[in-house]
Amino acid sequence: MSTHIPAGAVVVGVDGSEHSGIALAWAVQVAQREHRALVIAHGTGRLSPLHPTQDRGAARHERRIPGRRIVDGALRLARAAGPDLDIETIVRVDDPISVLLELAQGAGLVVVGSRGRGPVASALLGSLSVAVSKAPPCPVVVVRSREAVTSTRVLAAVSGTDEDAGVLEFAARHVDPTSGALIVVHGLPTRGRQSGGPADGRAYDVDPTFRDRHPDLRLQVVNPSAALDAYLVGESRSAALIVMGSPGGSPPRVTQRRSRSHHVIESAACSVAVVPVRSDALAPPARAAGL
Repeated sequence: MSTHIPAGAVVVGVDGSEHSGIALAWAVQVAQREHRALVIAHGTGRLSPLHPTQDRGAARHERRIPGRRIVDGALRLARAAGPDLDIETIVRVDDPISVLLELAQGAGLVVVGSRGRGPVASALLGSLSVAVSKAPPCPVVVVRSREAVTSTRVLAAVSGTDEDAGVLEFAARHVDPTSGALIVVHGLPTRGRQSGGPADGRAYDVDPTFRDRHPDLRLQVVNPSAALDAYLVGESRSAALIVMGSPGGSPPRVTQRRSRSHHVIESAACSVAVVPVRSDALAPPARAAGL
């Protein structure tokens, strides 16, 4: 499967549902703000391996017809919202998750809709997160549908290591510059907590260079007494976005991060972003650096 998409593009998966329409609108806003290309992608589902070989070509053609209608509808919406965007569309006869995993290799961001809380959303983002940890990194956002979202708070989950840089930079880029605030949350997942109190008994200090790069950013640091995943889920009801690091590092850390991200995605009331821990992979596009 070809992955020749514009470097750093925002890839959004669509399926014609209301949820994917909300994800599309979110992706369009990000592509406009960061001057990125937008790729609208749809996976029709795979043909059965038992399908007769002589009929596979015709079957693939038939499978693509409704997929093309879905993508064309999404394209019209994206053009109306962002007439100046560079937009490409992709329809492939393959599993939707496989399509997005492949496109993520050259993308700057992958956006998907959530059909609500539960294991479906968790499995989707979990699969993408695993790929991010093993392949060229790409942040992934699951956009959750919410009525009358008024909060502009962005929660960034940090661990007190060098890996925090990428999470903080991504979160800062998604804070509303006029009314938003970045809440830096330092804590441990449930399995890593030995007792009550902050993650390591001391306050978390944000890197001064990060503050220098974002002098106008409203920033608050929280060291919750509750476990990190539980705290994030509780605060998600009054947040616009939660940003977390992807699985990476040693096996215990991978297990903890994956378990935490799955739980938060299943239970959070707001959208959730999982980003690679490598900070050098998350710099904004050159064209958007001055924004």
